[in-house]
Amino acid sequence: MGIILLLGGCGIKTASIIDLLSTPEGNPERAIEAETAQDFLLASHEYSLLAETAIPPQKQHFQLLAARALIKGHHIKEAEATLETIDIRDLTPIFNIRKRLLLAQLAVAKGNADRAEGFLLNIRLDQTMPLALRIEFHRTRADILAATGNAFESARERI
Repeated sequence: MGIILLLGGCGIKTASIIDLLSTPEGNPERAIEAETAQDFLLASHEYSLLAETAIPPQKQHFQLLAARALIKGHHIKEAEATLETIDIRDLTPIFNIRKRLLLAQLAVAKGNADRAEGFLLNIRLDQTMPLALRIEFHRTRADILAATGNAFESARERI
């Protein structure tokens, strides 16, 4: 506490020092704010910090969010490296679907629509799947269709 007060007296803002001292574990609010501001690298960094201290399945949840942010920001190599590290074994099938959707989105971003389509195979949409995940599936499928020149089918998939 003495250090903060001493530094505060040197013209350094104490609020920023406190922020620096309290951020090693990540901040979910800052991650969401960064995504909203389209600062996808910062969002991914925050999610990664949260993943470092979390236990499964929360760890994988934050890793998937970090990868999603990187894909949104078109940081392809970083997203690919992040996805490779996510171990979803022994977790619910929902984690498998989430990872496959991200792998499909990454493949579309890399210009490989056929590979993207392969990641969507065997994903069964049913009423037990969370609505947000079903929406993500259809959005990803629409992106694949658009990438293959099927604009009409892409638009229909989005409806």
